[in-house]
Amino acid sequence: MNKSKILNDKVIEKINAVIQELRNIKIETDQDKVSIESRIAVLEWLKSGRSGHLKVD
Repeated sequence: MNKSKILNDKVIEKINAVIQELRNIKIETDQDKVSIESRIAVLEWLKSGRSGHLKVD
């Protein structure tokens, strides 16, 4: 993994906590599901420390 100095264990733990909270949200519509999955994908990408572009539609 190519993590920057900012992505230390404490930051990764907080990102994981947010991801878990998003997964705990009661999903009522397909649009909600897509919205939550998109946000989780962004957080997973940020957590990875990789550079590049992420397109979320």
